[in-house]
Parts: sequence; C-alpha cells; structure tokens
Amino acid sequence: MGSQERRARHKEELRKQILDAARELFATEGYEKVSMRRIAERIEYSPKTIYLYFKDKGEILYHLGEAFLARLGVKVDALAGNRPDPETYLRAGLRAYVDFGLEHPNEYRIAFLTDARDYPYRSLDEMPADSISRALQRKLGDTVRACIERGLFRTIDVEVASHVLWVGVHGLTCALITDPDYRWVDRTKLIDCTIDTLIRGFKCDTSS
Repeated sequence: MGSQERRARHKEELRKQILDAARELFATEGYEKVSMRRIAERIEYSPKTIYLYFKDKGEILYHLGEAFLARLGVKVDALAGNRPDPETYLRAGLRAYVDFGLEHPNEYRIAFLTDARDYPYRSLDEMPADSISRALQRKLGDTVRACIERGLFRTIDVEVASHVLWVGVHGLTCALITDPDYRWVDRTKLIDCTIDTLIRGFKCDTSS
C-alpha cells in the first residue's frame, strides 16, 4: 500500500471515529450539551482536527442521520422483490420504518429528534444529490405514484401524500420511543392500525 492509500485510509478511519464518538456522546449526554471540543476530547485529537472533517455539529448530525437512513434503506430495498404490488410494498415499508426506529431508539432520536436549528439543510432540494434522505423520499413518492397509476389511490398530490405518510409513522415511532412501555393498547395492533388508517385515507374507495 502506497503513502497516498495509507493517508486516505487514515482519513476515512478518523472520520468514522469522529462520527462514532459523536453518536455516543449525543445519545448519552444530549446533542445540545456536546461541543466539537468534547467530541475531539473523546477521540484524543485537537478540535482543529475535527473541523478539517466537519464544519460544525449540524454537519455531523446530518451524516449520522444519513448513516442511519442508509441501513433503513437496505431493509426497505429488500422488501421490493417479494412485494410487486405497490400498496403492499408501501405498507411493508412503513412498517419496516417503525420497526427499525424502535430497534434503534437512540439513533432515531439523534436523526429525527434533535434541535433542527443546527441542521444544515432546510429542504430536500438543498441536500446533496446523493443524499440518502433524498433517495428514500423519492422512493416513497414513486411508490405513492405507482399506487395512483394502478388505481389503488385516488389522484392526490404525491409530495404532500408522501409527507403525510412519513409524519404519521414518524409520530407513531416517536410516541413508542418516548414511552417504551406503552400499555394503553396493544403495540402491534396500534402500529398496524395506524399504518392501515394512513393508507386507507388515500384509497379510491375509503369504505373498502
């Protein structure tokens, strides 16, 4: 391995160390209380080194969210082959989203329940073209559009419908993460009924 390859590997390893340290600190101490200096101390580097890789905490937050969503994306992609019907695929994808969030509550909090004022982007269009967030949102929109084209959903604004679906499962996931011992109703029935209600709201015949 040449010197250039070694430097590239070292940079990638250090970048991963920074993200791992930030993820742990955000989860244990809270995002608001953690500074760039604190992250640098955790990996025993100077704060100046951290700034060579990330301009601020908001950028670190974005990349942690992207890493989380990349893993979710793998699960969602794996559903496509066995579920050619877009509505069935949509239902399975929404369920996978909730399940994945509940399996990784600390990472979900970091990705979606952190002070949005530090987040570096205000819309999907502002995000990098290769953003996982953009890719997953497009996939959700494409699935909604396929449901419309197949006559499964009434004609609706695809972008708005996609956000309605996300807000629905996001709110559900947040509620169950905030109260992990949720005992008001059966958790599985609550998840299934929420997703079913969200999808039925867009059906051509809502009585079916």
